[in-house]
Amino acid sequence: MKAETLSRKQRDFYNRLPVGNLDRLFGGDKTPGLVIQDGRITGMKTEFCKGRFVKMVAVGFLVLLLLSGCLLICRAESKQQEDWTEYMEKLCEERHLCPELVEAVIEQESGWDPKAINGDCVGLMQIHQIWQWPRMQRLGVVDLTDPYENILTGVDLLEELFEVHKEAAAVLMYYQAGNSKRYGLEAYRRGEISDYALQVLERAAELERLHGK
Repeated sequence: MKAETLSRKQRDFYNRLPVGNLDRLFGGDKTPGLVIQDGRITGMKTEFCKGRFVKMVAVGFLVLLLLSGCLLICRAESKQQEDWTEYMEKLCEERHLCPELVEAVIEQESGWDPKAINGDCVGLMQIHQIWQWPRMQRLGVVDLTDPYENILTGVDLLEELFEVHKEAAAVLMYYQAGNSKRYGLEAYRRGEISDYALQVLERAAELERLHGK
């Protein structure tokens, strides 16, 4: 069996190991690639080095493959979100809504997860499928997990709320609380603004700055 000569530094490191009998520890078939003479480590088997190198290359290849797969998935998800955002911006332009406000609502409600479900609330903008059923029928929406149909329903709802309540904070509080008198519009009339509304407004302002507005 061929052996690779260890450097003096390597030999000193191995031979400082707190083991009384290196022949017993590393001897026979259990020798982990080391050459033992007179109870001291003098070299390393080249076959062991090659095997270890092959394993390292294989592991590195698998890691690279996994990273490549994750990158492709991230790119696909990013492209999908770009398409949804473009559709949302077009709807907002037609209905004179701030697209950054709608984007902030989506981030707050679902984090851009089209399959998000919380009770009866579904999709990107967490549309309540019972309360908004008449609206869905009017718009021809049949699947709230479809990002485009969900955004259409949410934008239509926000447009209606702005026509009635005018101010963004009131609209957002009603959007979140729905028909709740305690947490919806009545709370706003008492001079209260919910944490939800504040967070969405702050994020919308941040998005506007990022978009150069």
